[in-house]
Amino acid sequence: AQAAEFRELWFEFEAAKSDDAKFAKALDRFQPMLHNAATDGGTWVECEVTLEQIKARCRQPIERGAPALWDAALGMAENHYHKRSGNPPPFEQRSEVERVKSADFCFGVMPPSAMLGRS
Repeated sequence: AQAAEFRELWFEFEAAKSDDAKFAKALDRFQPMLHNAATDGGTWVECEVTLEQIKARCRQPIERGAPALWDAALGMAENHYHKRSGNPPPFEQRSEVERVKSADFCFGVMPPSAMLGRS
């Protein structure tokens, strides 16, 4: 019985049709981005992954499940690549309000409804 329940949850996750599955899929793609950003590029550097490859793989599932999370994830990735190239990162070019919103989101201040793009 438990195995069947877990299979159904897995199929729901893979289909990414329910709000819960979309959010889970977003977190699934966000976690490696967070890890790589926190480890100076980690496997991005090791495997020579480009920012465009990250956007192609991660944008749609993260943005679909948690639009505000995509904004934070993209900011982290852009910060990493701009730091490596010597250009100022876009995050630092944002207004103070946008930076505070990103920081609030990253530290869990933003409510779940905002993460899903709902008021």
